[in-house]
Amino acid sequence: MLAMPQKKIKTNHQGGYVLPLVIITGMILVAGAVLLSERSFSGLMRLTRQKQGDEAMEIAEAGASILINELNTQFPYLLTVNCQVDNNSSSEQRQDPRCSGWEDFRFGQYGGPNKACPGRSSNPSQIMGLLYQSVDNKNGSYRLRNYEFLGDQSQGGTAIIQVQGQRFRGTKESSDIAASAIIEQEITVVPKCCNQAPFVSCSAGWGYGLATNRVQLQLGDVVDENPMTSLSNANVHCITCDPPPDDQCNPWTSAGQIISSTCSEVGSGIISGARSNGPLDLPKAPTWNIAEWGDPDPISINTVNNPVFRHQRDNESKHPVKGCFTESVNGKKTTHCRIASINLSGNNEIDLRPDDENGIPGDIRFYIEGQQINLAGRTLANTGEFGQFSIFGGEATRWPYNLYQCGSKQLNIAGGSEIRAFIHMPCFNINLSGGNETDQIKIVGSVISEQWNSTGDYARLIVPGNAGTTVCSTYGICSSGGSGSSDKEFAALGTKRWSPIQMD
Repeated sequence: MLAMPQKKIKTNHQGGYVLPLVIITGMILVAGAVLLSERSFSGLMRLTRQKQGDEAMEIAEAGASILINELNTQFPYLLTVNCQVDNNSSSEQRQDPRCSGWEDFRFGQYGGPNKACPGRSSNPSQIMGLLYQSVDNKNGSYRLRNYEFLGDQSQGGTAIIQVQGQRFRGTKESSDIAASAIIEQEITVVPKCCNQAPFVSCSAGWGYGLATNRVQLQLGDVVDENPMTSLSNANVHCITCDPPPDDQCNPWTSAGQIISSTCSEVGSGIISGARSNGPLDLPKAPTWNIAEWGDPDPISINTVNNPVFRHQRDNESKHPVKGCFTESVNGKKTTHCRIASINLSGNNEIDLRPDDENGIPGDIRFYIEGQQINLAGRTLANTGEFGQFSIFGGEATRWPYNLYQCGSKQLNIAGGSEIRAFIHMPCFNINLSGGNETDQIKIVGSVISEQWNSTGDYARLIVPGNAGTTVCSTYGICSSGGSGSSDKEFAALGTKRWSPIQMD
């Protein structure tokens, strides 16, 4: 038999290469994906670190502003004292800064102030607890690195402050520092009088927007007419009140009454300036001068008898308003008016014209003899600039008004009233009530009173920037307050130079 030829089996050798190729390709793809992922992760980490670094820088800036503000408002006497922090090593970044200059400061050292001005902290060591503080919902903290003053106690000088910003991975209490930045600022330090603006002579101004024996501010405010770029003029001194807290943001209370919390407009009144308490001799209010101005009957002002108050003209033989007297000093006319009572409401207005017939500025002064003044509605018109109208409420000079003692008299001001005046009424309780967003109660000026009661959220004492100097030059009240007119402190003004010096 013939053998059948065997059929050759075709072997597919190409199939043997496919699997390795697939594996190699897969490995390449995986490696590429890993590499891409690493690069993306690295990029994300770089962005995260950059963001954290930027946040650390912002924290440092915020910290510098906070510390400068604290020095200005509570510890101005430390502005001319070095704070050389001695624990700044890398292992000490989470520790409270230590510097003997501030912690061990004593008044009167190195020619500095002998005591703190009214409204300032009298315990300089309290600032040490403010040098390392959490910000940004505890995700970061600022920390003082150094404070160096270059100058003297007479003329001031410049100061260089270094503040570190720390950005944490979590919170300050439970995490490490993710990023850190240090900034350096150079500021100008100038001498000034207690509770007065810089560059004003110490003997040239009254230091308070409101000075009184007792305060019930509640929702009312004491604020600056034009917010100051440095220090406020809206300072409040309450003789019988409890000492205000050193932290300006904490409520000031007396017998359970919240007087002010400056950092929130909810639930309490706002005081823009310094708060102080303790003994203070309130200056006595001027009274009607019978010897110089005669003895006319005091005027009763109401809805029926509502005269126009102006100066007596040179060609007039007698004053147009009975109970008033006009005198001229150095070409300026001042009209004094003896007032028994004022009871006005609604659209009834007192028309005041403090300029004379030639348009030369003068002033009009009311001397209150009676027990009570009631103003409701838009009751005063044409009061002029601050210093052209004043209301004095001292001891009465005419019977039977002098039967009423100081402290039992009332000045009541209700919704919609607005007065631009110096109100010097140490015998009167001044009561502000009512008012709304449309008809607010506004006293634009400076006030001295027996008691100040402000019960409405739309009742405000607004203090002009020139109030202190005007009260001195026009009315002769020039003391800076209970500390005396010669007491000085310092103020930090605008930043001269700012620069980042480290970021990691």
